[in-house]
Amino acid sequence: MTALNVRLFYWAVTVLVISGVGVPAVIASLRPDYTWYGNYISELGAKDAPFAAFINGFGFLPVALSSAIALYGLCARLTGFRLAQFALGLWSFGLSAGYLFAVLFPCDFGCPLEGSVRQFIHNLSGFVAYLSGTFGLILLAMGLANKVSPQTRAAILCVAMCSGIGFFMMLSPEQADLRGFWQRLADYTMFALILHLSLVLPSPA
Repeated sequence: MTALNVRLFYWAVTVLVISGVGVPAVIASLRPDYTWYGNYISELGAKDAPFAAFINGFGFLPVALSSAIALYGLCARLTGFRLAQFALGLWSFGLSAGYLFAVLFPCDFGCPLEGSVRQFIHNLSGFVAYLSGTFGLILLAMGLANKVSPQTRAAILCVAMCSGIGFFMMLSPEQADLRGFWQRLADYTMFALILHLSLVLPSPA
């Protein structure tokens, strides 16, 4: 990995945190009808929602691109660990594609389970994204058995658990008032794990 690629990798991690956490928090604070715990993140970019163009262009799209770059950068640090590299690819597909589809197919206002064709694609992409991301994290913990500390592997499995639980709780009608909390539990723990792995996985020469 060249010095330029290393800088690009760390820029991607920085952009991921800012666009994935900071930008949605700022836009949410401008919406009196929106709460971080009761509304999906993608509702900020819903069709006809206030500031939708801004959050899609400066929030969701940068997350899609930066997470793909960051996870590719981590993959480059795992030469010879093919299961771990496959797992990162699966995780990247879930996380990056999930946010990209949120831009290409923004949800209907309120992000209902049923709605337009666009809403159907939005929901389907979310379903695939969280399942592939969770499964990828489990495989990553297995693939890094001889590469990282037991504590790091435990952290990966913890994030996988947060992703899986968060996803299924989002589907539960009884948890409708907390669906934003459960989504943020899944997404933000993934962001934190990318940051953690960027610090503990040695950069190749």
